[in-house]
Order: sequence, then C-alpha cells, then structure tokens
Amino acid sequence: MGIAMGALGTDVTLEASDIALMKDDLSKLPYLLKLAKLTVKTINVNIAFALLFNALALLLSGLGVLTPILGAITHNIGSVAVVINSARLIRSFGEKADTIPMTKVGTHSNKNLWRDRNL
Repeated sequence: MGIAMGALGTDVTLEASDIALMKDDLSKLPYLLKLAKLTVKTINVNIAFALLFNALALLLSGLGVLTPILGAITHNIGSVAVVINSARLIRSFGEKADTIPMTKVGTHSNKNLWRDRNL
C-alpha cells in the first residue's frame, strides 16, 4: 500500500499511491484503513446478496410465480436494499469524516476518486 502525504507532491507520487493524505497527519490512517476494510466487506456482502436475490427471483420467474412486472419490481427492491446497505457506511463514519482532511482514494490508474466528505 502506498501513501502520499501533503498537498504538495508530484503527480507521479499521487498517482502511484493508494491513499493521498492532504496533510502530514498519520493519526488518521487507522480510521482510513478501517473504513477501507469495511467498504470492501460491504461491497462483498452487496454482491452476494444481489446474486442470491436475483437468482431466487429468476427461479421464481421460471416457475411462473413472478410475472414480468413483479420481476421488475423485485429487481428494483433488491437494488434499493443494496443502496441502503451501502448507506450504512455514511452513518457509521459520517461524524468522524468532518474532522479528517480531504483524501484521495484510488488505484494505480487514472480512476481516482476525490471524496468531498473529507475522508
């Protein structure tokens, strides 16, 4: 894992790092690592739930229990459940996020995400 610290840094350092802290404060790192682990866990739970939920709906549709309209509604209910499960991250970490300087979270590609919640 690469960590770039400080707002001033070369673009190469910021692109190569997994986490970029805008201030030179390593005390926020345990919080960020805990948030990252919980985020990955939530993503895995959401994928498993969506696969199982949609497989069950597909089975019920194949048996003729679900009509196409009920299948569409069921699919949307599953999507809302995944979004609500993901929103738990905001509730869990929202209060602390206001005190943490802006951080870039991303990969080694150009797909970096800037979090405006000051993570």
